[in-house]
Amino acid sequence: MYTIVAVFVGSRVIDYVLEGTGKGKAAIIVSQHAEEISNRIHAEMERGTTFFYGKGGYSNTDRKIIYCVVSRSEVGRLKKLVHAIDRLAFVTVNDVFEVFGEGFNRMQEKA
Repeated sequence: MYTIVAVFVGSRVIDYVLEGTGKGKAAIIVSQHAEEISNRIHAEMERGTTFFYGKGGYSNTDRKIIYCVVSRSEVGRLKKLVHAIDRLAFVTVNDVFEVFGEGFNRMQEKA
């Protein structure tokens, strides 16, 4: 049992050293209420969003798709916000292994 715990802890330390602490979550949100969701993300979470334009393969309708990166601790808040506006929204949340820029750690330039 100690070996299993030691291997787990060791792998987490190696991940931390190799990947750093700049992890986050990327959300892709497909909704008929994309503008409202985006505006609420800006106002309530102080996060930026990006729109992609797509077309439903099944429905054949044009849609705005929201792309937003948040910290791991903000995922629950984001899901509640989206659900409050559009219960039918399609949301995927993916791991992001490195995030830098406004609202996240700045990339440190090498001399």
